Amino acid sequence: LSDAVTELPDALPAPSLDGLTPLHYAALLPGMEGVQICSLLLKASADPSRQATADKSFTINSSGGTNKSASGSSRGQNSSTNLTGQDYVTTEQRALLGGRTPLHLACARDYDHENATKIVQLMLDAGANPNLMCNGHTPLTLSIASGNDACVALLLRHPKTNVNQELSHGLGSALCVATSRAFEYRRDTDARIDLIKQLIGVGGASVRLRMFVPRKRNLCECMSQTTCV
Repeated sequence: LSDAVTELPDALPAPSLDGLTPLHYAALLPGMEGVQICSLLLKASADPSRQATADKSFTINSSGGTNKSASGSSRGQNSSTNLTGQDYVTTEQRALLGGRTPLHLACARDYDHENATKIVQLMLDAGANPNLMCNGHTPLTLSIASGNDACVALLLRHPKTNVNQELSHGLGSALCVATSRAFEYRRDTDARIDLIKQLIGVGGASVRLRMFVPRKRNLCECMSQTTCV
């Protein structure tokens, strides 16, 4: 397999119809096999920051479900209404917005966290951009939402991770995501408090950002917005 990958580097970046590359799919493979395949692809110059075609991945719909499709596209799924719409995108944010990257998918894995973290490390070592956004989410916020604390710690140690990045689609910041039950519901109270302390400890509360929560929705109907200070 190693020889085959080495001999065909030009074929690696070729996207599918949804803009997904082989590395996107490999980022989802469980076990050490996934780690090894990602390593081979990265050594053959696969791009861990390659953005797939934009779709509804990682968005929350009005029925309370989450469109967190990885390899499958959610384009054309009009039965749900996004709570975080395109109205909340600045010019600066738009430069970082796009479809899912392999790094996004590895961080969003809610299974086999140990090997997912190894894949994330490989991608960061290969120069993956930790601040690209997909529907407002960064690798850091996806690691928070997936419950992968090891991956959160890894990203916070990375010198290029912007913990205070202003997220598009009204998500606020990583700290806002960590304090919102819409995204962080996998940890118990103590673990959630530890996560928030960790974010604050690296400066995650040094900017004032707001998370937009639309009125008249099933989610958080009792509030119009959450403010993180």
